[in-house]
Amino acid sequence: MIKKQIQDYESKKKSLQIQEDVLNRDLKRATAMLQREKERQLRLKQRVSRRKERKVEKVTMYEQLLGLSIESNKWGSNDKNEVMDESTPPRVTFTFSKFNEKEMDKKCNIVLETSIDETADEPFKIVTSTPELKNPDDYQSLIDTLNQPDGLRNFIIHSRKLLIDTLHSKL
Repeated sequence: MIKKQIQDYESKKKSLQIQEDVLNRDLKRATAMLQREKERQLRLKQRVSRRKERKVEKVTMYEQLLGLSIESNKWGSNDKNEVMDESTPPRVTFTFSKFNEKEMDKKCNIVLETSIDETADEPFKIVTSTPELKNPDDYQSLIDTLNQPDGLRNFIIHSRKLLIDTLHSKL
């Protein structure tokens, strides 16, 4: 009887040892997979960071060469006197200067409102521009440009051209 209990004990011990070995092997695999995933995530994060840096460099170049400044107020307009709450859509102001050597100090801008609802049919709306664009269809043209691939870059270029043309037509 004791011999049988010892045999059962040894058998259970051997079975548990095998299970422990399997679990340790699985743990090593899972740890290795987790480490590879962490390394992959780090590479992706670095790639996104590099891409973001390149975009910041482009904006800096636009600022220097085209006199572009972009100001955003997360909720509401850039007017500090306006009372804002979370129901007021975010606005972005694109200001342009440095039109030519004679007009380095003149400024034009476009204020773009973005929809709070990301699924909205019309995610962007131009609130105002200075000078006011002469053709009402120009506003829709700018919105259409913004909704295209590479839209922000083309929006900036198109906005600047329309504002300069409008400014020169008023002189």
